[in-house]
Amino acid sequence: MIHENFMASKKKKQKKARKKKSHLNIKNVSLPQLINHGKQFLEAGRARDAISSLKLAIKKGAPTDDINPMLFRAYLLRESQLRQKGMNVEANSIHCQAATFMPAYDKLSDMDLIAFMKCASIEDFISAYNRYIRENSRSSAIEQYLAGQFLVHRQWKLLDNLDERVPLKKDAAPVFRAAELMHSGDWETALACLKPVSRISPFAPARLFCLAMVCFYNEDDSGMQRAFSMIPDEFPIYRVVKKLKKNSADLACLWEGPVNTEKRVAEVLEHLKKKRFKDAAGQLRSIAELICPDDSDRAIFHLLELVWRFTWDNTINDYEYFRLIRRLLPENQSELLTAKTEFFEFEQPLINTGQYLMHIDTEFPDREHARIAQALILLHAVEKIHKENFFVQSLGCDFELHGPVLGITSDNPDEFIVEMTLKAIQLDPENRRGYELLVNLPRYTRQTKKLVEEGLIKMLDYFPDDPFPCLELSTIYYEKNAFRKAENILKEAMKRAPHDSRVIDRHVISLLISADNSIKRKKLHLASRDIEKANALSGKATLTLVVEKQILFQITEQGQLSLFDGKVVAGAGNVLSVIDRAVTHLSPFEQISTIAMLILDATGRFPEWDKKIFSELDRAFRHYAKSIKYLPSAHIAGLLKPLSKKVRPLTRSRHIAGVILYRCKNILKHVDDVDIIPVLDILVDAELFKPALDEIKRRIKNAGGRVKVLLEFYQLVIRHLTEELFMDLKAFQKVKDKTSESDLEPLRAASRRLAKHASGPLKLALESFDFTMPVPSFGPMGDMTMPYDLFDDDFFMDDDDNFFMDDDEEYADPEDFAEFLEVMKQNPGVFKSQLDTIIRALEHFIDSMGLRGAPDFLIKELKKTIRKESPDMANTFSTLASLLDKKRLKALSSEARIFLFGKA
Repeated sequence: MIHENFMASKKKKQKKARKKKSHLNIKNVSLPQLINHGKQFLEAGRARDAISSLKLAIKKGAPTDDINPMLFRAYLLRESQLRQKGMNVEANSIHCQAATFMPAYDKLSDMDLIAFMKCASIEDFISAYNRYIRENSRSSAIEQYLAGQFLVHRQWKLLDNLDERVPLKKDAAPVFRAAELMHSGDWETALACLKPVSRISPFAPARLFCLAMVCFYNEDDSGMQRAFSMIPDEFPIYRVVKKLKKNSADLACLWEGPVNTEKRVAEVLEHLKKKRFKDAAGQLRSIAELICPDDSDRAIFHLLELVWRFTWDNTINDYEYFRLIRRLLPENQSELLTAKTEFFEFEQPLINTGQYLMHIDTEFPDREHARIAQALILLHAVEKIHKENFFVQSLGCDFELHGPVLGITSDNPDEFIVEMTLKAIQLDPENRRGYELLVNLPRYTRQTKKLVEEGLIKMLDYFPDDPFPCLELSTIYYEKNAFRKAENILKEAMKRAPHDSRVIDRHVISLLISADNSIKRKKLHLASRDIEKANALSGKATLTLVVEKQILFQITEQGQLSLFDGKVVAGAGNVLSVIDRAVTHLSPFEQISTIAMLILDATGRFPEWDKKIFSELDRAFRHYAKSIKYLPSAHIAGLLKPLSKKVRPLTRSRHIAGVILYRCKNILKHVDDVDIIPVLDILVDAELFKPALDEIKRRIKNAGGRVKVLLEFYQLVIRHLTEELFMDLKAFQKVKDKTSESDLEPLRAASRRLAKHASGPLKLALESFDFTMPVPSFGPMGDMTMPYDLFDDDFFMDDDDNFFMDDDEEYADPEDFAEFLEVMKQNPGVFKSQLDTIIRALEHFIDSMGLRGAPDFLIKELKKTIRKESPDMANTFSTLASLLDKKRLKALSSEARIFLFGKA
């Protein structure tokens, strides 16, 4: 393996050396030779070489009128090559570059227009063609291409958008009827409909295609070949024509008679709606055999994936859908599809992901493909968990089963998604997306930082020319106060990409950190040198950071030459003049941001500074803050945003909002409604609850629609966080109930964002976005039961009011059961001695629900129903499952095991 990596690296270096040498050679070529090379490369289909030669020709002074059309064609050729490889994102980027070199319409050929507009909508193509024929004569090639697009997509209404000179409208009526017949395979009737279409009509190829198909079914091969030979290359299904010309036996579906697929699909939908699942299964099987006779199971699998969408609107329920899967697919395929649909429902993130990965080999038999697929599934799961703030729990008894495929080795939830990302990187180390996701994940503990560091060190080897891992490693090293390591890795970044703006910006930050440390140690001569270097390298992204450190240095410097003008600094009286001179070249936004950072940086750090200096800083801020009312709302929100992680070593805190709000209390009045929710998130993150509540109270009277609902929700959450309110889930449910369907998703997203600031039952309710779970009421604050008393044995085991029923009574109330488990979940260790009692209660619960002896699917369906009605119960049962040891697991009935773990 090491040898293979070495050889691959060697080949890559040799290829780069050859490419560099050829690039040096081409620079010495004369201008006429360059243009000639560009033409030759274009004719040979070498798009990238053509682009390089032609661009160099422009640099050497070639007339753009001659070069631009060739560059346009070269970019179009490159776009076509990328699309053939399935690289559509890259192709779209190249298409945009081609647009910059597009000639004027009077100099544009019809084939170039077709190539340029091939991926556009019919509507855009019509608009472009209308402009084209204003400058040129009509093009039969373009009109034939358009006619073919109308036949395929059947957007006949857009014919009215065409220029009056284009004759497509004239033949539209017979073609409109014929197209429907062609789609249903009725070729003879379609040919009769197309009889009025003339030979010179753009729709003539469709008539020829119908004639060829009629000849085929009449066993007139020579007639079919004659008709096919007259169909032009621009016809949209020319690939089919080409295959039929070569060997008609290659298309097996033609030998089985006409197929009306749309009619069959409509019948399937009707059967599903009327719950005729046996008939639906038969139709799906026959459609699958027509689509893919050699592998009908594969076709059924994909058809059932489409049917799954009907569970979303309850056309069919989950139980009926899974029965349909088991009816139509073999066991391994049915288990795969069940796991796949549950993964996309994502109700139990880790278990759903692990279960899907357990069956990935069935979907991707090729090991290499399975490896890449597993990596992508892990990354998708991590992105969803991170982006939507999903609450993830321990795998419990499923740890041995799912832990290895997920890459999870720890029992700390903070490390789960980091370990899953590392597993994805291990499976597909050449995928940048994994590393980019890794650095954006929360890393609050030493172990998570260590794991992220491991991933980035691996990236250093796989991406030897990329500065990204170096820059991110420097951030981690600064977080760990490993300054020497950070400086060394930044030197590596400078070697890899000395002119990259990101590298330069990070180098500036490194110099400022060094200067900051020198200021702390009173070595001002070293600080001055680093600040001067940072100032020389600084760009727009780091300008305010450099200016802030210049001001801090200037104020700190006593009795030494000033950094700015060589004069001696003399106390607090000069603070305002120092600030004025430093920020005069900045924009109002940058001025306010710089002074706010200065106050944040200096507060609590310089005990030797007297109060006058700080009062001067406040005075300077208020002076420049007068321009806030003229800033756009988005800029004001930007002022309040926490500082970037990469500048964290430069200040005592990332949260700058408190500095600004304390000195400019009316700033939030200038924020528009569209920006207020992100601003409230900033305030909650910084624990600035009072300003947040005051602003909500001011706005909520006049707010409406989605903003009003979100403000009410934020008000409730913040009041609970500040203990103004006791746990009142009914208030949350009231807000949720009156929210419109279209506004529920933003409200759910807000709930998950705010969950990270809460704890206990409120945290669970916000994470699951379910506020129906009953929560014990504790009464007024003075009479409130102490948290320790909640977990005293006597609290739950009072002789007069035992929480559990006697052994001879049925445990029939799931809400009471869930309530007890919910309390247990907050302090699971206290209740380990009561697990046997809880298990007995669970078995009673199963008996009372009539689940004893029920089939597996019925228990799973009931469990799923309970999850949907009260999602946090799933979390509660997972906690219970995680506490069971092997002895108790063996003692569980098969029904209880299915209820807790999904399998007996």
